[in-house]
Amino acid sequence: MRQARALCVTAALALGFVLSPGQPARADDDADVRAALAQFITAFDNLDWPRFIALFEDGATVCYPSPPNASSCADGRAEFEPAWQRVFAGIRGRRTSPPYMDLKPERLRVRTIGDVAIVTFELHDLPEHTARRTVVLHRQADRWRIAHLHASNVPTRADGR
Repeated sequence: MRQARALCVTAALALGFVLSPGQPARADDDADVRAALAQFITAFDNLDWPRFIALFEDGATVCYPSPPNASSCADGRAEFEPAWQRVFAGIRGRRTSPPYMDLKPERLRVRTIGDVAIVTFELHDLPEHTARRTVVLHRQADRWRIAHLHASNVPTRADGR
């Protein structure tokens, strides 16, 4: 139910920005969105909590793909912060110092629609799985922040995808 609600919220958010005049896309939006994603990846690789958590809007929705938050979506800071803390603790338990991970987004796509950017990419850091990620960012005062993150892990196909 929560995942369906999160998908509806994401679709409504994107559709609302498409149908409302809002701020037009700027030439440097793509670079700014990619820079925001790079900040997210670096903060996550290093488990840099203050930088990582500051990248999310207070009302963000996060749908997690695996334990310790499997099959759940967190709505708002009060839900997603404790969920991310569990993820960080699990990762930190496997290594002694940063970087704790080396995430390398592949097949990265950025679509900017006014003040909203939809970013999709894949990660291949799990054995025999492709990690698919969709991040919806919202521009607020010339800063892109995460409004929604959806993660899923699917078995890797024979052709490597």
